[in-house]
Amino acid sequence: MFQLIGAVVGAGILLGLTPEKDQSALGMTLVHDKISVGQAVGVELFITFVLVFTVFASCDNKRKDLNGSAPLAIGLSVTMCHLWAIDYTGSSMNTARSFGPALVMGTWDNHWVGHLVIG
Repeated sequence: MFQLIGAVVGAGILLGLTPEKDQSALGMTLVHDKISVGQAVGVELFITFVLVFTVFASCDNKRKDLNGSAPLAIGLSVTMCHLWAIDYTGSSMNTARSFGPALVMGTWDNHWVGHLVIG
């Protein structure tokens, strides 16, 4: 619940600080012209899987071979997935992160399809 509220507040602040001429998408998860809706769902499925897998692998207390930094591993996976997926979908990886900009901008195109399938 608090993630959703934070996403809305953050998107509202971004909208308020951005000049009107630059307020086209503002962090929204959109299907770009390069790919189909199915491919966009696949992109989001893949980057969400990578994030969840990295979190589980980095924070597993039963593993004895963890010598690195879990926050670093998770942060690097988020960074790499974001850099790869931003040109295709805007790189959501999180339903709450997509909800805020969609609500503030009033654009719900394909919003619930991917999130319900992936979740």
